[in-house]
Amino acid sequence: MKPERKPLLGLTILLAGALFFLGLCPAAAKTKSGANVSPVTIKPIRPPELVPAPNGDGEEKRPAFTATGVIDAIEGDTMTVSDTLYLLNAHTKFYSQKGRFIGRSSFKIGTFVGVIVNSSGKVEALYLLQ
Repeated sequence: MKPERKPLLGLTILLAGALFFLGLCPAAAKTKSGANVSPVTIKPIRPPELVPAPNGDGEEKRPAFTATGVIDAIEGDTMTVSDTLYLLNAHTKFYSQKGRFIGRSSFKIGTFVGVIVNSSGKVEALYLLQ
């Protein structure tokens, strides 16, 4: 068995050396200009604190969101928030973080929002949280 291990060990060392020189090894990764490449760091998303919205009778209450997330896409009467498709309707209300009415145009791709869905499965209210 020892004669079989030597070719395998030699092949492994040869392959590791080739990968190292080709830049496929993380320790030797460089750009075309020769600069070292640092690994990509993914920063955690911390949603902003929710500000209580007025409920109409003078008291302020925090809305109970069906979901929160980042707007991925907006097309016609649909909106995708964090990979979930939501249906908007003519009665959907749009609010700022402080609970004031704002226009639909304030909601853009990449915006952090809170979604409230009604019993029929359509978006009742959308809160701009960013």
